Amino acid sequence: PQAVVRPALRDEHRIERNGAWCESDDARKDERVVSIQKSTEPLRAPALRLLETPETVDVEWDGDRPCALWWRERRVTIGRAAGPERLAGDWWKDGYARDYWRCESDSGELLAFRERERWFVQGWYD
Repeated sequence: PQAVVRPALRDEHRIERNGAWCESDDARKDERVVSIQKSTEPLRAPALRLLETPETVDVEWDGDRPCALWWRERRVTIGRAAGPERLAGDWWKDGYARDYWRCESDSGELLAFRERERWFVQGWYD
């Protein structure tokens, strides 16, 4: 296998399926073209780091927002939570319906979601 890879977009809605790594010499180049304009403003968009597989967590609630979650055997206190953002689709395959939350803690910002009454951490922002 090749050691050099490049990112490629996929026509998928699920976060974990909409990107992939391809061999850098792959003849099938991404056909999408992105227009880039120079800006005087610094780019501050955080990078989302996805886990290979979403990890289950337990969530504590304060009214209508998550206030803490138990992940990797430790309690993470959530100072601010933005959500939910509903993503659903693929009804013709296995289907999914997820409520996503961006959860800020002292150690960083996590991306968590609820699907079928279970909670998962999918990744974090750098």
